[in-house]
Amino acid sequence: MDSEKIIKKPKVAVLLFGQPRYINASYKALKEEFSFEDGTPFDIFAHFWKDVGFSPKGEGEGKVVDYISEIYTAQQHLNIKKIKVQDFTELDKYVLSIENILRVLNNNRFDKWDGGYNEGLIKKRYKWGQHLSLLNAFNLLKRYENKWKLGTPNRTFV
Repeated sequence: MDSEKIIKKPKVAVLLFGQPRYINASYKALKEEFSFEDGTPFDIFAHFWKDVGFSPKGEGEGKVVDYISEIYTAQQHLNIKKIKVQDFTELDKYVLSIENILRVLNNNRFDKWDGGYNEGLIKKRYKWGQHLSLLNAFNLLKRYENKWKLGTPNRTFV
């Protein structure tokens, strides 16, 4: 008898992160993009900031939109395994920490945010927010892998 090759389909993990601008208009395209003809399964892990700005200047002027309902509408249509939606509290602490580390190295200081309007902090949110959001999305994936003891294969089996 000929030996049969068993093809095991890989699972694909997709990380979505940052400000979910226009997710209400793009979730159908995302679903189509990750619907593979061969049936390869995919899971989405997402971290989003609940408040969305549509330009750095607009965000600096406080023109942000609460996107919670748009995020959860998209979640109903996508295969999102884990999702985390946050306000800017953690981001603001992260910005202050990372910017102060950089400034100490340059003998300068980034002023502590007192809760009022701070244009410098808002600009730094735009700079650092994507990095922290990606880290949060990745951590959702890792915790899911660890919980179910999935691990990441180091080679492809054909």
